[in-house]
Amino acid sequence: MTNVHISQLTIYQLAMPFRRQFRHAAAQRSVGDNIIVQLELGNGQVGFGETLAREYVTGETPASVVDSIQRIFLPILMQFNPDGFGEVIELLERLPLVDNGKPLYAARCAVELALLDVYGKQFNRNPEILTGWIDQPFWEPPGAAASVTYSGVIGTMKPKKAALVARLMRLWKLSDFKIKVGDPAEFDRLGEVAKALARPIKAGQVRLRVDANGAWKPEDLKEKVDRLEDLGILYLEQPTLPRFDDGWLPIQHHSGVNLIADESLVSLADAERLTRQYTVGIFNIRLAKNGGLLPSLKLAAFAFSRGIEVQLGCMVGETGILTAAGQWFANLVPEIIFAEGGYGKWLLKDDLLSKPVKFRYAGKIPTPKGPGLGIQVDLAKIRKYITSEPLSINI
Repeated sequence: MTNVHISQLTIYQLAMPFRRQFRHAAAQRSVGDNIIVQLELGNGQVGFGETLAREYVTGETPASVVDSIQRIFLPILMQFNPDGFGEVIELLERLPLVDNGKPLYAARCAVELALLDVYGKQFNRNPEILTGWIDQPFWEPPGAAASVTYSGVIGTMKPKKAALVARLMRLWKLSDFKIKVGDPAEFDRLGEVAKALARPIKAGQVRLRVDANGAWKPEDLKEKVDRLEDLGILYLEQPTLPRFDDGWLPIQHHSGVNLIADESLVSLADAERLTRQYTVGIFNIRLAKNGGLLPSLKLAAFAFSRGIEVQLGCMVGETGILTAAGQWFANLVPEIIFAEGGYGKWLLKDDLLSKPVKFRYAGKIPTPKGPGLGIQVDLAKIRKYITSEPLSINI
């Protein structure tokens, strides 16, 4: 097949405005620092990938992502001219996650998603083929997408407002709520939120979980977990910094609270370490954090082999490109305990897709469709939110 080589790679750095500032213990943001990768084939076919870099998670920054794409991934793409989609999957397997100890997870995600999108369109394929590649023959659509719902997330705000937001989310029939609790004020408002949702919690219609974003001190962990148990909150995400997660074992084994690893879970080596003694019960897998769709599916498969549950997470500020990729993850993984993302214009003032993607009533995940990621990107919107001149490289 001719003219299916990559003829041009373009990197866009964006500032996607939020409707309101979103804060938690590790950061506060009013815009998303999204990085978009556009790949164009010799025949004019175009595909897109997206990532967000969080230095406190993978060690990457937007600048390092741009540098990694140029130095590490561009040389790999320059000689690529596949005859079929199978060769595309083989290429994805070769894309590195680290380079001489330097993390490439966020950068790899953007490149991988762009490859899946452009060559999926070219060969009329979609990401469903990845489950066969990782030897998971029973992972078939609709996977968890048939049952799991997106969660409402409550960031830093005063207790009464947090309770009001929780009630409003409940009116939209959301049944899972994640509450940021990194600082003392956030932790103190838990009672207000639990009170606001007391009836559906008691009836088993609502589940609450909290996320400390690594802000708690190890010596305070037991006291705070006891408080969570008193409130009937049985899920706790990333209570301390990763370097202290060896102290989670007593909580996971001797309390009623189930621990969720997020910043502690970046690589497969992290997964192996966390499951060696069953330090956590849930993996929070985020595509931009864990290197893209294929590595994330592998992490999910590893989790299931060790009796660990899986949560689909997201980076604050994802546009519809990453949301669509997350929908594919949910469509392929058979069981997901919680799902995050799909906020679209609930959080962002705009989206990059011609048909914006966000979760539906009751937090339902729309079933994704191909070819590729099944997205139509509006280039005019990308240009509207760029922070610098696009970096275009002819190959």
